[in-house]
Amino acid sequence: MRKGFLLAVALVAFLFPSGAGAAEKVWSNSVPDSVWSDGANWVPAGVPASVDHVVIGRSKTIVGITNAAFAGGLLLSPDVSLDIRAGHNLTLGSGDAAVNIELEGNAEIRTVGASALAFDAVNRLNLNVPSSARLKLGKMSAPAAVHQSGGIVQLTGTVTAAAGGTDWHVNGGLLYVKKNDAFSGNMTVKVAAGKEVQFEKGADAGASFDFSAGSSITSLDVADATSAVPALKLKALTGDVILKLINVPATLAPGDVLRVIDCDSPIPAAAQVRLDPASAAKYEIQLSGDRRSVMIGTRAVASADVVVFTPPTDTLASREYEPGVPFAASFDVTSSAGQALTVTTIPGSSLPVWLGYVVTPKGGASSDVTVTLSGTPDATVSGDIPLGFRASTATASADMTYTIVKKGSGGAPGPNPNPRPGQPGPLPRPNPGDPLLPDPNRKSRSGGGGCDAGLAGIVALLALLPLRSRRRK
Repeated sequence: MRKGFLLAVALVAFLFPSGAGAAEKVWSNSVPDSVWSDGANWVPAGVPASVDHVVIGRSKTIVGITNAAFAGGLLLSPDVSLDIRAGHNLTLGSGDAAVNIELEGNAEIRTVGASALAFDAVNRLNLNVPSSARLKLGKMSAPAAVHQSGGIVQLTGTVTAAAGGTDWHVNGGLLYVKKNDAFSGNMTVKVAAGKEVQFEKGADAGASFDFSAGSSITSLDVADATSAVPALKLKALTGDVILKLINVPATLAPGDVLRVIDCDSPIPAAAQVRLDPASAAKYEIQLSGDRRSVMIGTRAVASADVVVFTPPTDTLASREYEPGVPFAASFDVTSSAGQALTVTTIPGSSLPVWLGYVVTPKGGASSDVTVTLSGTPDATVSGDIPLGFRASTATASADMTYTIVKKGSGGAPGPNPNPRPGQPGPLPRPNPGDPLLPDPNRKSRSGGGGCDAGLAGIVALLALLPLRSRRRK
């Protein structure tokens, strides 16, 4: 075991060569919770200096920083926790040398309260975090460049950019931003193609995010967004990004809007903002006119379904009733999308008490139905009886007026199923006796004119008879 440990130390020395005056400082204390500032805990003995590369290789070790601490770089083995306790800082780097932080397995660096991870005149920080490790940064003063190569880097406090600005490169792993005011100063986060950033609800990132072409991925938790307070504020969003909105509320009242992003500059057309399939069925993405804000609104219901009434015949006889005689009539209703149909009477158009109706599915894979009317009118029933029906599916509906008439009365025009705006209605009924507008519904006893049509001719013939009698005398 000892030989393996020394071999690991030698490998670290090869991977992270020390500058002038630098030394490898290896943690030697086997006590689970010990402090950084005790020089006896290190080999060689002595508290690490700003040029020393620190290796903590003992499993299940918690190293607490309770005073100002310094190091030139860090390597933490699995099951190692480095706790920067409240009110204290770990400052890494010396001069202009790059700083390497490497975590193995589930090792982690934790900052507590007002503690911080700081960098002294460093031009580059290399974060090498494996996929199984999580680097938690509560409060950090960043160098000019940060290169993240893997694992999860979780920002739980404010990261302050260097005086001249900081470029944070997400070349691997996941950058997880879960704190309001996550960044301060001139910070630009540059996300490589296919790499991911995740914003927890209420993130005021205060940084510019530049996503490389090739579908870089971002997830934004919008659970607490409102119409006035966005889930995420950014200085800029540029490049080619797929932005997935997660934790969308299960219900959003019609007319309500969630404000999910506010950006100081226009969001590029290449950026894709997406809802998960379940939310996309109910909501839609709305961008402001200047493309600086992204909202979620309730989706207008759009349907390709068409509901159609199809009376089997339009003849008057099929709609005639006779007092004391059982009446029966029927019509069909179809749904073009095959959705379930419901047929009801239109409010305010009640059926007479003697008439009932039954809706019967037509069977098979179709959702079409047949509506059957039946009943026996008594002797007091007379005149036209208009009936109103409404057929509906989940996404479409249609109305129809179906008028039944007393037998022998001439009757009203036939039904007008599925009337549409602009469609001409039925022709007006003619005035009785008007020779210029014959009544199409009137019945005649002869094909040419009938008894009613020949009455005037008979009267004229009788008027001529006396004249013929006088001529004979």
